[in-house]
Amino acid sequence: MAVLDSSVPQAFHGATAIRVYDGTGTPLEVSVKFEGSITWTETGRTVNEALSRDRRKSTPVLMEAGDNDITISISGKITSYLGDSNTHIYEALRRSGNAAAWVKTAAGNAHSFDIDFTSLAGDGSGTNQTGTFPYCHLASLKVDSKGQGAGHEFEAEIICHANQPTWA
Repeated sequence: MAVLDSSVPQAFHGATAIRVYDGTGTPLEVSVKFEGSITWTETGRTVNEALSRDRRKSTPVLMEAGDNDITISISGKITSYLGDSNTHIYEALRRSGNAAAWVKTAAGNAHSFDIDFTSLAGDGSGTNQTGTFPYCHLASLKVDSKGQGAGHEFEAEIICHANQPTWA
């Protein structure tokens, strides 16, 4: 059975778990659990219609063109800045402090990292699925230390240079 063919729907369990890591063989990473959500938009590839004299064919001719990116939004209340590492999420996203030596996951000179998102089954069995978003970079980051109910809130907009995440 394929990993996504479970009869139990995935569900929110009170906290969201993400892992941000670099491109070394034994990745340097930060794992964060926070009350909040991760959402993403998969734009996919650009599709153009081939027209004849600006008219459609009786059966449209669709041509795949360039790739697009995934836009990831992460927001919520932080329950741990450090998770299971000594690197702060801010450092991982900005490649500073304890993350200054992180290795890029993409080619070029821009800071890039991968993100894993862990989703749990709704039946409480502990079964999970992990979505991997490769070749990411930070577009914007906002941390509010006095958010709703005086809890720390976190918002990040991230661009993933892939057409879709992989699931395991």
